[in-house]
Amino acid sequence: MQNITVYAGEMTLDTPGAEDINDITEFELYSADGTLLETKRGEGTPPEQATFTIDENLSYYYRIRQHGATYGWGDWGETCEIRAPYILPPEFTLSEGLVPGSVDVSIDPMKVYRGTDTAKSLTISIEGEDGNKLQEYTLDGEPSSFTFQVLPTGHYIVSAYWTGNALGDGDSHNEEIDVLNINPVLLAPDFTITPNDHGMDLSLALPLKTDKDGVTDDLAQVHWVVYWLPSEQKIIDVVRTSPDLEVIGLYSQEEYRVECDVVGQRYGNSPVTAKTTRTLEEQCPLSPPTYNLVAETGGITVNNVLFGNGNQIKTDCGTFDTFDGAAYYVADERGLPIFISQGKIIQGKTFRIPWLTPNTLYTVYVYQKGVDKGLTPRSVSRTIRTLNDTALNPPNITVLANGNGVQVTYIPVSGTQLTTTSAGVFDTFNGLEVACWPRDCFNVFCPVLYWNAGTGYQRIIDLPEPGEYIVTARLRGQRFSGSPWTAIGYTKPG
Repeated sequence: MQNITVYAGEMTLDTPGAEDINDITEFELYSADGTLLETKRGEGTPPEQATFTIDENLSYYYRIRQHGATYGWGDWGETCEIRAPYILPPEFTLSEGLVPGSVDVSIDPMKVYRGTDTAKSLTISIEGEDGNKLQEYTLDGEPSSFTFQVLPTGHYIVSAYWTGNALGDGDSHNEEIDVLNINPVLLAPDFTITPNDHGMDLSLALPLKTDKDGVTDDLAQVHWVVYWLPSEQKIIDVVRTSPDLEVIGLYSQEEYRVECDVVGQRYGNSPVTAKTTRTLEEQCPLSPPTYNLVAETGGITVNNVLFGNGNQIKTDCGTFDTFDGAAYYVADERGLPIFISQGKIIQGKTFRIPWLTPNTLYTVYVYQKGVDKGLTPRSVSRTIRTLNDTALNPPNITVLANGNGVQVTYIPVSGTQLTTTSAGVFDTFNGLEVACWPRDCFNVFCPVLYWNAGTGYQRIIDLPEPGEYIVTARLRGQRFSGSPWTAIGYTKPG
């Protein structure tokens, strides 16, 4: 046997604004077959509760009426049931699963009304909006979770009930959920950059994250691109299957941009993540080369370049790197670069710089390159005047904005006739050659953005983005192979 307490609610009156005091509350208890078992007056102030002693294995009914000091007895209230012990409906929550089109079910432990029991099984099913049952499972014991797999996009209803070892089947409960059968999308990857004096270490964060909470992917491959920011020169462009990359041969104390995108094993390609970094100060930089210059008519020979001990380049710390070439640029008296090594590494230790104006002062800068440390961070400059002999005069050009870039136009002096540095000596126009590179790039090895030769007087150059550029042009004659370069600075507005 067990005691059960029944409570009455607050007394209300049919007449608006009327007032009364609840002085008596009466409770009646009936058996399941309708036999009146007991009548009790309520306890408390107001008399709002009554306690009955009942058999815990049987069902009962009860009803309540209230008495007012002024208006007397009210009607009996609704008959309510006191059920025999039974298993309550399952309590569970639904969420979209990690796999597209799946539904995860999180299930609370089984509960029993007016008694105890242990779970024999849970029966759980899912149906569509049309009421058709799509899947049903009977799970042994007291499971805490379950997943319905691979459903089309749509609205679904999940139902479940417990079965107890003693009390049998309990009441059912259902919840609804909308399912989107759409694959997660990879987010832009995260990675760390650890710079050093000659490069950087790159490390990709794993696992790969998606736009769906808790859903990740495994790495199939990672694509690394490294740009040297002063010139936007692409230095590294590699694909790897491992998450880490060591980048060497960079300039010390320079800005770089690293771009990274990945391919996941399940969810395809990611967007690109870009980060910038600055390499550290070179602790053991390559020592600058020594060399001498030989003046020529319209050119300079860089001669007897000594990069180190044989094929080994000495560093400031006394260690060595393996020689891997050289780069150079030539500046005129204004400091503008009128010739560079065209984005190429010069492998020889003697080379000629052509197409310079006779009897003109130039400054030459030479950099050496090591296999491990890249180009030396500094150069030894030499100044020299070219010989005075006959050569084509540099062209008179204009550089004007044109669409996404500039238009370079040669202004003839006398039709197709070209003048030279010697009075009375002429040549005939045989073409115009134009080159262009970023302004901040000239003093080290850098790529030429545009190089084109033709027989017309104009060239159109597309510039990749706003910034400062050097535009150079030279003439070709039928007698003389090429004039010196004319260099003009140009700024593309942002």
